[in-house]
Amino acid sequence: MSSFYGTIEEELPEWYIFRKPEDFEIDVKKWYEYAEKRIEKFVNSEQELWLLYRTTWMTEEQWREVIEEEIGGHYLLRLAVSRNLRLTSWLVEIEADLFEFRFVNSITFEEKISVLKHLYGEDNLLTIQELNFLLKENNILLKFGLVETGTRKIQYTSRRRTTKKRGGDLERYIAVKFDKIPKVVGARKALLYKGWAIVKIADIRLSTKRIFENKLRDIIKRSVEFLDKDTVLENTIEPIRKKIEEIAAKSSRKAFSDMDFFKDEKMAQRIDCYPPCIYELLTNLQSKGHLAHMENWQLGTFLKKVGMSIEEQKQFWYKNSIDNVGQSYEEFEKKVGYQIEHIYGLAGGGVDYEPPKCQTCIDGYFCFFAHESIEEISKSMSLRFSSIPEDKLIKTIDKITHLVVSGRYQEACSEYFKLHTGGLIGRRVNHMLMYTKRAYEILYGKNKKKEVLKEERKADEASFD
Repeated sequence: MSSFYGTIEEELPEWYIFRKPEDFEIDVKKWYEYAEKRIEKFVNSEQELWLLYRTTWMTEEQWREVIEEEIGGHYLLRLAVSRNLRLTSWLVEIEADLFEFRFVNSITFEEKISVLKHLYGEDNLLTIQELNFLLKENNILLKFGLVETGTRKIQYTSRRRTTKKRGGDLERYIAVKFDKIPKVVGARKALLYKGWAIVKIADIRLSTKRIFENKLRDIIKRSVEFLDKDTVLENTIEPIRKKIEEIAAKSSRKAFSDMDFFKDEKMAQRIDCYPPCIYELLTNLQSKGHLAHMENWQLGTFLKKVGMSIEEQKQFWYKNSIDNVGQSYEEFEKKVGYQIEHIYGLAGGGVDYEPPKCQTCIDGYFCFFAHESIEEISKSMSLRFSSIPEDKLIKTIDKITHLVVSGRYQEACSEYFKLHTGGLIGRRVNHMLMYTKRAYEILYGKNKKKEVLKEERKADEASFD
């Protein structure tokens, strides 16, 4: 079906990294500099450094140089990480974050549609206008009482807070083949009609990001072919690869610099500090005897990082999985041991896997707030926090319900944390390990220190009586 907006390639915005590039002269030395600049931008995490459009003061030649820098830097980074799964994951994650930022902040609806059509396939995604035409309907939105509303996006600068009308297109409806967004359909965020899922762009934002990640991962995988044919290029990108390895290692250490803390404090045994996603997975495993594959992986990587040894984890799964009933431990180890060793980097590609961050859990693993119904969330919280005063519990559940309905899952987790620990963790939770460590500090660390100080103060006062 032809698009109302012209051919997809013609309409793709210049900020979209999968857009077919113009004819540039490949200067490896220059592209090496571009790759270094791109790395620095990613490290700084300053979104204003990433231009979406040509500015008024910029000449055509200057803008062309910006585009060349974008393409050259990205291409060289793809090559640099292509032989390393861990580095590939690092690049895919940060490029996907950049893509999401640009997609959300792109100015026109037409730009968003062209990008979505490119990712989902031109025949798999339609505007409502195109769907009306295809199904010979006058107004599908009116037929089902759907109303489009705009949003106002608050942007912050170093000097003042400004409000700009940008991102409102996320509230507009589009139509996607229902089998292309199974998680969105399963979460009942789409209206199904004649094989199409009518949904707001905002509600497929995470699915879109995941498709982008998969596409980029596939491109990176195929990039190895270029290195196999060109040993000079392989040697050229080696310094960039080493730089990325250093940055990726620092990023991991920065996020979880207290890995020894989890082991020293025996966090694998402190279930009362666990975040809702892990607590729920444990509860489900112990009551049902099985989890989905991605949930197994999420729980396994978490337990590894909070200090559970590989042997302890094998025993844990042997004890709790219903598939092992009537099976000896030796039989279980032969059957499942490899998968657990894979988590610890002792099998497969030798990657020491991290537990997924919250955004990744929302998109493809298990997030308690994104993937459970409001009824299940309320039921689970009532059971876990039965000792908390009922009025306080109900008030928090009401607040979390509002955040979940609004799609603000990480903020919902922050409210859960407040109820759980009585302390603060910030506006939103970004990682399950962050939640666990902070919960322990409040429930065991800081509270204990205060009690010790009180006792010491009493002892001091008594000595002067």
